[in-house]
Amino acid sequence: MSIIKARYNGDIVYASKKFIGVEVRCMCDARMHARRKPLKEDEFIFVLYPGEEHKGACGLYDNLEKNCPQLKFQRPEDYIDWLSKPVLQKDTNVVTNRDPDRETDRAEPKDKGENIPSILSLKQLIWSGKYDEQPYDKAGYGLDYYNIDLVIFDKWANLIWKDDLVNISSRIVDTRWAGSFNYDVKTINRIETAARKEKSLWFRTFWQIGGKYKSVVFCFNCQSCFSEVKKKLFVVGTRENDTYTEFKPKVEGKLDVLVASKWAPMNKEQCKETCPIQMCQGCLGAYWGKCNSVKQIEAFPEHEQTKRKGNKHE
Repeated sequence: MSIIKARYNGDIVYASKKFIGVEVRCMCDARMHARRKPLKEDEFIFVLYPGEEHKGACGLYDNLEKNCPQLKFQRPEDYIDWLSKPVLQKDTNVVTNRDPDRETDRAEPKDKGENIPSILSLKQLIWSGKYDEQPYDKAGYGLDYYNIDLVIFDKWANLIWKDDLVNISSRIVDTRWAGSFNYDVKTINRIETAARKEKSLWFRTFWQIGGKYKSVVFCFNCQSCFSEVKKKLFVVGTRENDTYTEFKPKVEGKLDVLVASKWAPMNKEQCKETCPIQMCQGCLGAYWGKCNSVKQIEAFPEHEQTKRKGNKHE
């Protein structure tokens, strides 16, 4: 997909004739300029200056035929509702309403003749390079909300949470499967037992302030589609100590995911009764979210041009 979005003098801009010969910066900070799209009179894309290289997911769709998809949902809630729409049952076959990784939205916005396909799935959101943008960049062309209004990446957590839980409502959160932490065997067993019995997956997002770690926990209730979610994220296998587990992540290393839901804060009593992690030091509390569709969760792939590149906390 071609690159049509960049930063100029600190502002988000889209490729057009006026940026021919003008230096702009990719979301990954690589130097670019605009040129006409091959065989297109009125369509423009951004291309790298000689010697420049992309540092993010943007490099995966540079100079490809289709344009990089952008968010077009008018409200964050609309996107969460889209992802959360339940699958339809027809006889014994499961039929989904849409294939969000293939479908394109017909009502595409344009910027000086440039068609912009829509981000419809969490996979597309990951590969769109959103992780390399800024929290208070506008979420998309012509939209009135910011990236952080829709998705809370772990590196933005300290902008949302200070000393208490806040109402985040409909959001996508960047978080880690609780079974991927270096907990003791008893804690891991509690986490996996809770998953099997309650059909709920527990996740944790943490950040560091002044040398101390803080965190929030997410309980993702998957009763309506647990087998599909489990199949998407895990395989049967063995742990490092050669013990059996049904929850071995398909990705290597830590299982970091995007999870979309309408989140409700849990009170302290609910948290103490249900949280299998039971490590409260530095934890501000837990949120509960409902999973209606496997589309609501997506693992970050292990690739040098996504979030999982470079150094990050383990």
